[in-house]
Amino acid sequence: MLSKEDWIASHRKQFPDARPDVLGFIYDFSSRSSDLYEVFVNGYCFYFANMLREAFNGGDVCWSVGRGHVVWVDDNDVAYDISGVYYDFDQLVSVDYLGALVNDFKHNGWKYTVPDSRISKWCAENKVPAITAVSTLWKCIPTAKLDFTQTVESDVIKYWDNYVGQLVVHNGNVYTVDSLVERLPYSIRKCYSSNRECVLSNLNILFD
Repeated sequence: MLSKEDWIASHRKQFPDARPDVLGFIYDFSSRSSDLYEVFVNGYCFYFANMLREAFNGGDVCWSVGRGHVVWVDDNDVAYDISGVYYDFDQLVSVDYLGALVNDFKHNGWKYTVPDSRISKWCAENKVPAITAVSTLWKCIPTAKLDFTQTVESDVIKYWDNYVGQLVVHNGNVYTVDSLVERLPYSIRKCYSSNRECVLSNLNILFD
């Protein structure tokens, strides 16, 4: 394991704007125990991000869009998690965009209930948890249509009718049509007029 000084230097060589005091805090915290590191890298990232915000009096707690990860972003736009500088992301937005779904990161026994009768009915008919349906349909919405000043939930409710046809349920799991059709060889895909028809006709191949 690198010494604290070398670990900080290695980060700042790659990310010159990274703060030595923040990196030092992360090093001291994560090096106390491998178990601590595992806790915050696997499921409790929300709490570590908030810890950094409190420790350094500012910045924003942000969601790494489309990924199950929450990080702290300093006022100079450098993002951090328990590993140090967080750089492997497509987009970071305020954790407020998660709305009620942020509770999923809190591991507090919370159960999500969607405030929309169409979605609730679909989930009941397909025996699918509401949070799974909402998070999967959200992936179908083009980024240009997302309103990051609102919430994931509001975007899904707005576009539910447009994209519910892109969801496929199999053995209690929800998939997007596009994610499944990509698994099929082109020789099969070219035989169908739509991706949905192709996927539904070849579930035995996809899930054997």
